[in-house]
Amino acid sequence: MKHAAASKQVCLCVALALGTGFAGVQATAATTHPNLQGYWVSEGGPGGRGPGAPGGPPRSGGFPPGPGGPPGIGPPGGVPPGRPPPGGGGGARPQPSDAGIAAARDYEQPYDDPGLKCDIANIIFGWTHDQNVNEIAQAGNTITLRYGYMDFVRTIHMDGEHPKNLPPTRGGHSTGKWDGHTLGVDTVALAPGVLIPMAGIMLSDKAHIIEKFTLESGGRTLTRNYVVEDPLYLKQSFSGRDVMAASKEPYTPYECVELSGDNNKRPAK
Repeated sequence: MKHAAASKQVCLCVALALGTGFAGVQATAATTHPNLQGYWVSEGGPGGRGPGAPGGPPRSGGFPPGPGGPPGIGPPGGVPPGRPPPGGGGGARPQPSDAGIAAARDYEQPYDDPGLKCDIANIIFGWTHDQNVNEIAQAGNTITLRYGYMDFVRTIHMDGEHPKNLPPTRGGHSTGKWDGHTLGVDTVALAPGVLIPMAGIMLSDKAHIIEKFTLESGGRTLTRNYVVEDPLYLKQSFSGRDVMAASKEPYTPYECVELSGDNNKRPAK
């Protein structure tokens, strides 16, 4: 969260050839798969287009807290269970299981939000959060995603399967495979955390995330469809979609300053 901070369908020749200033969104005739490399921002963000931009449609919403979430988390009046968030972009709000509700019992967003500790929360939430400019680098057998939020970096391994006995981390371990012009990404070994920080919906170490990235609009947009499976903390899988626009603005470091601990003490009960 920014208050915690100090401070292609694919075309063989796209934005750069057109002189628009968009970064690195191109494929060559010798390339079997698209090149996702470049700067990307949630539509309407800096250097982007679409929802939220002047004259454009409303910006996609997130998951504000509402009835049905863990008690005491966030103000009332948010999105009721089962209703899509305002502005589209995802399916129905994820529903916690009994174990998920129990895991969130002591969670209080003003004091426990991962952003206070410069923690991205999870790879789904962080990709679009606050419309920071992200960067994708594609070389050899790896694709690297550098999130503009919290300077988080994750690597997609294109050359194999998941190793066994992986230690859980915030980004987990991601493998990727091409299906035509769509990049499929499978992620496991995720550390326990929060799926929707504002609503206190938790994510366990049993979570499994599937993402599909597809370049569209002649290489000007990058659509991600995702499915989050967590048999421990969610009643059913949660799916959603977000759209990135090629950005004229470059990635800039987030340079988060931690605001937890003595800066944000939980009041005594």
